[in-house]
Amino acid sequence: QEGYDGDDEAVEGFQAWRRDRIRAKIARALLVLGEDERAIEFEALLEPSERGMVEVVRAERMSAEEADVALANVATVLAQGTLEDIRNALQVGAVLAARFHDDPARGEKVKATLEAALVKGPAMFRVDTTLALAEKLLAEGGSVWGQELVRAGVALLEEIPIAPEDDLPLRARAVRLRHTAGDPGAQKARDALLGRFDSLREEIIPMNQPDLLVPIAEAYAALG
Repeated sequence: QEGYDGDDEAVEGFQAWRRDRIRAKIARALLVLGEDERAIEFEALLEPSERGMVEVVRAERMSAEEADVALANVATVLAQGTLEDIRNALQVGAVLAARFHDDPARGEKVKATLEAALVKGPAMFRVDTTLALAEKLLAEGGSVWGQELVRAGVALLEEIPIAPEDDLPLRARAVRLRHTAGDPGAQKARDALLGRFDSLREEIIPMNQPDLLVPIAEAYAALG
């Protein structure tokens, strides 16, 4: 109220993302509680930027037949969707791939579909989705595909230009996954993280520097 200048539309615009974040969390909770119809009412009000968390929960609960349809839709979204739509579709694809990769009837198709989608996705989303899926697969017991994805994610980080604010947390995440996958090079990569931070320090806004040191510290902790 102290900052209110009488312009309802300005206040609504300024607070819209907060409102949508709350609606998204309500929709997510309703899905978990099995109240799908009520969840849809809240989801219908969301911008694409906040819809992702709801779509991921739905992907975690959908049937195999529904998953087939959702995976088939990923290619369409990549060709026609906005960046937010693409990000959401890849997140859903990662959840479904983790759920059904060892399904005798659809495992190979799931794997091929997601790998084809990753090739076409924007570079930043490709890295994030690759590492997210690897994390899910390794948590299940270290599948061969999970190990392959870790190596693919590391290779992508070396190939594509990313701002330090995105690059360093992704590299720290990759180090943790390399360690989980049993990669003997994980420790050397971990030690290189701090040197990379120092070399990029001048490009990083000072108030953001602690946020980038945290995932590096987490990588050190993960490796003991």
